[in-house]
Amino acid sequence: MERMMEGMMDQKIQAVNKQLDAFELRVLERPTPTMDLSSFQSELANIRADVDAILATPTVEP
Repeated sequence: MERMMEGMMDQKIQAVNKQLDAFELRVLERPTPTMDLSSFQSELANIRADVDAILATPTVEP
């Protein structure tokens, strides 16, 4: 009985390890995302300009 339980546990452990290996391979096969730094800097500059315009104190002309 004890050997049967050990065999079942070994099978379960092997199945889990197989799934972990498959997951690791899927993660490693994913291409790394590329980021265009110049477009990111341009977008950031646009956002800063928008925030500056929102926060600017309105001037009232007489």
